[in-house]
Amino acid sequence: MFSKSIFLGTLFSFIVLFISAWLFYSFLAASYFEAHSNMPPSDTMSIPFIALGTLFQAYAMSVIFAQFHKESHGFIASGFRFGVFMGLFVGFGIGMLMYGTSELMDLQAHLVDAAWNILYYGITGISIGVAFQIMRNKE
Repeated sequence: MFSKSIFLGTLFSFIVLFISAWLFYSFLAASYFEAHSNMPPSDTMSIPFIALGTLFQAYAMSVIFAQFHKESHGFIASGFRFGVFMGLFVGFGIGMLMYGTSELMDLQAHLVDAAWNILYYGITGISIGVAFQIMRNKE
């Protein structure tokens, strides 16, 4: 459950998840989501908890990818495909559940967030695939 490949995949994907979410939600799309939110903006973010949650996501994705990868496909292609499925699960699956239960944002914002999640997790999947490829090349 913890190999060098999973460790490196966790590290790479943590960096991608943490930095790209920070750039997207804090800079690129901040005003968009503020305009489509049903709640007032909050300045209280707990970076340690965000980092911890991101670390759990990175580890879980790396472990699942280790089971998901098929030898017949390259690591990068498998990583992207895996990430897209994760993006569909989080973006559309959990996003629509959140919209149906809490309406923190309007439907348009949830759909934009879902599309972002597909790209976001797809890129994260690539980072995991790269980590596994690096470890495979060292063997």
